Amino acid sequence: MFTSWYLSNNAPGVEKLFLFTLALVVLYCVCSVIYPDGRKKAALKRSAVGLIIADAATEFAFYLGYMEYFPGYDAMGEPAKMFPAVILPVVFFLCSWFFMRILNDMFR
Repeated sequence: MFTSWYLSNNAPGVEKLFLFTLALVVLYCVCSVIYPDGRKKAALKRSAVGLIIADAATEFAFYLGYMEYFPGYDAMGEPAKMFPAVILPVVFFLCSWFFMRILNDMFR
């Protein structure tokens, strides 16, 4: 989330990126604890690991989707086309949540 926060404060056209990422984190956490099996200590640890993995992948997606988009790697000149930096984090968070859900079901 650091990259989205940094870009939302320093680059044009990315003001909503941090709020979007924060909404994905909240949705991930809600979906992780909505099931009774997801509220156990071991399941919460697996969900936290999944959240860290999804966040690292999201940081990478934001970097590739926004920072690497411009010649000279300067994102501050003009707003980018945000398609990869919007779709990829959603995919990462959904896949991570789904994987943690499968693990929680396996260890139940």
